[in-house]
Amino acid sequence: MPVCLEKIIGVYLGRPFEQWSHERIVAELGEINYYVHEKRNVPLFVSDDDITGTFTFVRALEDEAENIPRRV
Repeated sequence: MPVCLEKIIGVYLGRPFEQWSHERIVAELGEINYYVHEKRNVPLFVSDDDITGTFTFVRALEDEAENIPRRV
């Protein structure tokens, strides 16, 4: 599932400046060619509902596939 890997990378590496405007990112971080969490002194991995929610939803679909109504 390449899309899941992309989501995980985006969630973890984007967390230190999530909700920032583009202007603030440029002003405070400049060109990003490094791991931002190190500069901001925040952990890279923490529990995250974006990731757990995604995998829980996919798992629920797999587990309950026969109970999901289908349109013909």
